[in-house]
Amino acid sequence: MGDAVQQFFAVKAKIDAAEREAGRETGAVT
Repeated sequence: MGDAVQQFFAVKAKIDAAEREAGRETGAVT
């Protein structure tokens, strides 16, 4: 279970970072 949790957070972190990059490009604040 620990591996699955680590993988989930790793993917979530990538998504969060991608959303921050997209938000910065469009100037949107989410």
